[in-house]
Amino acid sequence: MFIVITNTEDKTINWPVKVEIAADNGKINKFEFTGIFKLLNDDARDALAAEAKQTNPENFDENEPASAWKERAVDSILKTMVGWKGVADESKTPIEFNRDNLLAAARSAHGVSILRAINTAMAEITTGARAKN
Repeated sequence: MFIVITNTEDKTINWPVKVEIAADNGKINKFEFTGIFKLLNDDARDALAAEAKQTNPENFDENEPASAWKERAVDSILKTMVGWKGVADESKTPIEFNRDNLLAAARSAHGVSILRAINTAMAEITTGARAKN
């Protein structure tokens, strides 16, 4: 039996986040961690979309740093993503999920790949389908 969940308040889903990073000689290294995301109904998604329109890049000062968009992207992600599992630093110490650590990851050498992977995972959750690679 398929049960339609109408009340998504406080409901989350664990979903794979697949990060692809460029390596030497045109190779791609693939990594995966688990993201914990809020399940959103249409009303919640519509509210986030309306808010995103207000934070459109056209509304920002052209003198801001080139990487300022990453802060806005992280703040947007934090409205849906509430945690992660399987993320560690170079010494393999687990990294706590919070804004500062997500922003540090976004500003790292592979930050764009990380942000793209998280956004892809969020889209997969919304549509119930995985993107083909």
